[in-house]
Amino acid sequence: MTSRRAVCLALALAAAAAVAGCERRGDVREPTAAPARPRLVVLIVIDQLPSWSFERDAAHLRGGIARLLREGAVWWRAQYPYATTNTGPGHATLGTGVPPSQHGIVANRWFEHGAKIEVADDPDSLRLDVAGGAPRPGGASARRLTAPGLAEALHAAWPQARAVTLAWKSRAAVLVAGQHPDLALWFDAEQAAMTTSTSYRETVPPWLAALARTHGKDALLQPWSIVDRERLEAIAPGGDEQPGEADPEALGARFPHVPRSTKALAFVTAADTLLVDAAIAAIDGESLGRDDAPDLLALSFSPHDYAGHAWCQESWERAEHLLTIDRELVRLLDHLDAQLGHDGYAVVFTSDHGALPSRALAAAAGRPSRLWLTTELEALAQRAAAEVLGEGTWVDGANTTALTLSASLHAHPQRDVAIDRVATRLREAGLAWVQRTDTVPADCGAADDLAALVCRSIAPDHGGDLYLVAPEHDLLNDEDGECTAHGSPWRYDREVPVIIRAPGLRAATQSSVPSMLQLAPTIAALLGVAPPPRADAAPLPGVGAASAP
Repeated sequence: MTSRRAVCLALALAAAAAVAGCERRGDVREPTAAPARPRLVVLIVIDQLPSWSFERDAAHLRGGIARLLREGAVWWRAQYPYATTNTGPGHATLGTGVPPSQHGIVANRWFEHGAKIEVADDPDSLRLDVAGGAPRPGGASARRLTAPGLAEALHAAWPQARAVTLAWKSRAAVLVAGQHPDLALWFDAEQAAMTTSTSYRETVPPWLAALARTHGKDALLQPWSIVDRERLEAIAPGGDEQPGEADPEALGARFPHVPRSTKALAFVTAADTLLVDAAIAAIDGESLGRDDAPDLLALSFSPHDYAGHAWCQESWERAEHLLTIDRELVRLLDHLDAQLGHDGYAVVFTSDHGALPSRALAAAAGRPSRLWLTTELEALAQRAAAEVLGEGTWVDGANTTALTLSASLHAHPQRDVAIDRVATRLREAGLAWVQRTDTVPADCGAADDLAALVCRSIAPDHGGDLYLVAPEHDLLNDEDGECTAHGSPWRYDREVPVIIRAPGLRAATQSSVPSMLQLAPTIAALLGVAPPPRADAAPLPGVGAASAP
């Protein structure tokens, strides 16, 4: 460790200990004895958990989430300070403490050289075969993440520390802790098992192979039935089959749901149980929290997001996922208590983004919501470019936040005129915001108006040529048939809950509305290390070197 890094770390440790050992009195904290630093920090991410639905549902929870609400500091409405509210950008921000404009993860997928790429895909990385066979093509990594994160901050201070991540989605697993976690795990439908890639391990950890043997395909493909109908009806009083619900992977719109393929497992609560089983196995198999070096475990419940997309936030299916996670977290917290002691660990609970309330229910109530399909915007843009350039292939494609024009258009002498014509036609169609990404200022400023939110969502060198925002309550989406989605700058997509349960942090409901850029510095403070190098936001009150406003 360099002398400069050692000094910075010592200052961060001293400041974190001084503030973390304060007792809450209103919004003012009086110093008390500093608590011991937790040996393990567990980051729990519920994919697609907007504040508006969590505030409604929380009173009906009785398990692990309810315990966190009782024992933790609670911020009901933290905000992502950017417009691109999707899984990849959200997890990358949680891990780095900077927005997409700085960490480079501007979407879940975008276009490069005319082809659509998935953010976590890495052609140089191989998936490990959990049965012991040869590695397979199709690995994943954080190679597109351009900012260091919590794993790098942790390893700089404690080379022997471990950062382990688990999620159903590979992009959530590889992005949530930074560029180089020690191990990232995700579900591989081809193997019907949690796996990793050669970006993280050369061979399958023995405990992971054992998990695959005890959680085989037949054990996972079981009918999904309601566990607690009374609480389900309390959370989602509209009934089992509501307007707008889909039939993902032939699971149907009513309980019980019978998964017939491993792809269908992404939608059912057996996936939540497997993720908690994997987390417990990782804690033991990787010996997390067992020595003086602090460790980080990140666990992302991606199936909750799949259920929201398919059946709506207001559905029994999405509510049953939340109730299942609430029950399963009892097992995880009990295991942590038994292995590390009540004060041996800290938990940070949050989400990567929110969601739009059901479009179908809104329409039934007389509040229609327009669907903007990316294919329709691509066709409109192609016609607009042809008005200037004539016949040709002028559009590569669009995702839910940006439109990418072709290399042929960029090579044309009339390039700028064509881009401006496309932007004009998209605005005339009724989009709320259309901006050339090459006109975004280098400094986005401190405001949270729409211009600043969009500015923090754009990396000028990739991700698209025109940034697109649909009007509030409308949906810009790749697919028809989804009753909800996310990705917009509107508050229902940007606001998520935060709960922190940590030694020395008094349980209380906080009235402030923090920035989600504060989560990575907060987790670093809990770990007792300096924040990721580019993260400059203050940790949340009581757990870091400075109090948030």
